[in-house]
Amino acid sequence: MSKFSIKNAVLYKDMTLDMKKGKIFALILVFNLLVGIIAFTFLGGITLGGISSGKVSYAVMPFMLYTLVFLEYGIMIMVVPALTAGVISLEKERQTLEVLLTTRLTPWEIVWGKFWSVINMVGLLVLSSVPFLALVFMYGGINIIHLLLIVAVFMVITMYTAAMGIMWSSILKNTMGSVIMSYITVFFSRTVFLSLGIGVSGVIAAIDEAIYMNMLNAAGYTYYYSHTPSGIPQYLIPPEIGIPFFLLSPECTLWDVANRMGFQIGTWSTRGMDFLGEIYPYLSSGKWYWYLWTPISVGLFLLLTWGMLKISAFALNPVKKKGKKNKKSRVK
Repeated sequence: MSKFSIKNAVLYKDMTLDMKKGKIFALILVFNLLVGIIAFTFLGGITLGGISSGKVSYAVMPFMLYTLVFLEYGIMIMVVPALTAGVISLEKERQTLEVLLTTRLTPWEIVWGKFWSVINMVGLLVLSSVPFLALVFMYGGINIIHLLLIVAVFMVITMYTAAMGIMWSSILKNTMGSVIMSYITVFFSRTVFLSLGIGVSGVIAAIDEAIYMNMLNAAGYTYYYSHTPSGIPQYLIPPEIGIPFFLLSPECTLWDVANRMGFQIGTWSTRGMDFLGEIYPYLSSGKWYWYLWTPISVGLFLLLTWGMLKISAFALNPVKKKGKKNKKSRVK
């Protein structure tokens, strides 16, 4: 057996078994039925509007794209933890993990094979829905590069979510416990980073505002200046300190990549996460990090994914466990 086939034995086995089961095809069917119903509901509304008014308005197409992207995202964060949380804990319950660990496979190769078997399965779901996303081509504000970018970001976020489930599946012995912890971690990470971004930036901005007003009063200014008087800094603590929390929110990254399609909705043009600088003036729109939001965020997600997979491999390492037992025996 070649070195390549040995390293991918887990991946080959899991993919072969998954493809023989009907669940993946049933999942693809249900997934695309939901996405298709929403997509054709939008197109039906556009058609009926055109028949009644005598002209077809494609202004609703951006909202169709946002709805489809976030619908798929919502389905994925419900499906992926269920697919990943038992990939290793089930091996423990069946007492087959010890057999795997006695082969030439390293713990990292076992984790890596389990990870990619799930990613390949979920990738089929994502790719199967691309034709529905491509319907937005009718609007003319999205091209093939934008579409591929959305799919690529979607896959990175899926990998990040899958790594959470595999990590808990490696750490815990019980599948039910790993499923529960996977869902808690997934939803907690989505909520906490977005909340921290809004909360930290808002609190710092409020503190800066209070300090700024006190400094104005102490300097003898009796009203709020539209500009910062010389010698009085408006922001002692940069409110942008909360932006890293936004970068760790998958929703913000999806919003950024979906909103950089060049859509024009009335007088408002979509510009990704830069809209935060318009809503919250203390975050300053037009900064360099708004325009590099997606690559920075994707890099962070890939780094966290790699870290969680490394933790999973460390949790499976029998040498680590053997070393602890030997240390205890020497102490006795």
